[in-house]
Amino acid sequence: GASVAVEAAQGRQRRWMMTGDSFRSQNPASALFGLGGSTNLTRAELILGSGRRMDLGRLEIDRWHVIRMPVP
Repeated sequence: GASVAVEAAQGRQRRWMMTGDSFRSQNPASALFGLGGSTNLTRAELILGSGRRMDLGRLEIDRWHVIRMPVP
């Protein structure tokens, strides 16, 4: 039930993190965002299933970022 949201000059995007939603298979635990011509993010946040929000700051673009899910 968690999601990751990013904001850039073109607007806000959100990706839902679902890894175990199929019988005997899983989806990757990664989110890819297309930012067009944006050169930076204005904001990134992790939104947990409980509604709790965690500000991730202004992450660098063109990089993979590992975000560890907090223990409730």
